[in-house]
Amino acid sequence: MSSSLGNAVDPLTVVEKYGADASRQALLLASVGFDFPFEWKDVKYCYGFMQKFWNACRFAEKHFADYKLPRKTPKLRMVDRGILSLLQQLTKVLTERMEAFQYNIALQELQNFVWHELCDYYIEIAKTKLYTPRKSWMRKSAQYTLYTALWILTTMYSPFAPHITEEIRQHLFNKTILEANWPVIDENLIDKEAERSWKILKEAISTIRKVKSHLRLPLNAEIPNAIIHYENESSKEILERLRIDIKEVGKVKRVIILKKAKSNRCT
Repeated sequence: MSSSLGNAVDPLTVVEKYGADASRQALLLASVGFDFPFEWKDVKYCYGFMQKFWNACRFAEKHFADYKLPRKTPKLRMVDRGILSLLQQLTKVLTERMEAFQYNIALQELQNFVWHELCDYYIEIAKTKLYTPRKSWMRKSAQYTLYTALWILTTMYSPFAPHITEEIRQHLFNKTILEANWPVIDENLIDKEAERSWKILKEAISTIRKVKSHLRLPLNAEIPNAIIHYENESSKEILERLRIDIKEVGKVKRVIILKKAKSNRCT
């Protein structure tokens, strides 16, 4: 922007239209030490991301009303262990990026996790366990995972968006973000096997969604069969354990697991 060229943008105009948090994030997406053009699309993206995160927290709020975080980690489903393990990896990456003053990379990593891990997949997977669990401990597992994830994510998001994270923290946890300490990696939650299971489940669900899109079916439309191919016995064991999750989230009547295929595919 240049005042002599007359293309300067008044910051107050941006704040009035999209709020201070979205404006702050859009500027923090720029690399430190380099000139960068102001882009309205960056502000709009950050504003859209805030709406996505807010909606995820609103969904979680009704499931926290009767929940109290236990002192010890409860029994967790494999899917829950998988995303919590990935969250520990995210904490490590963000801590390193923040200490290196690479705020743009830290923010992008956080946005990608929230959008493409938490919202696109985990919340959809957790819904059946929160609403109609087959066993009571499964609901507690989902509650613990969602509670822990949002606690950590709001804390790490607060330097980029202090206003909305304060509002979320007050609503969800009845605490102020100002008293929060930066998250510390919990080694007990790191589980590489669970991470692998999480990635396999995501791939299966993603493929089913692509097939439905190709057939011009809504995502909540039920399909009769999903054929998934595996390459080795360990993958087969994981898929067998994930069969119910694939059926519930993918809206599939029957999941067929077959041996030796070059890639997973669903029909």
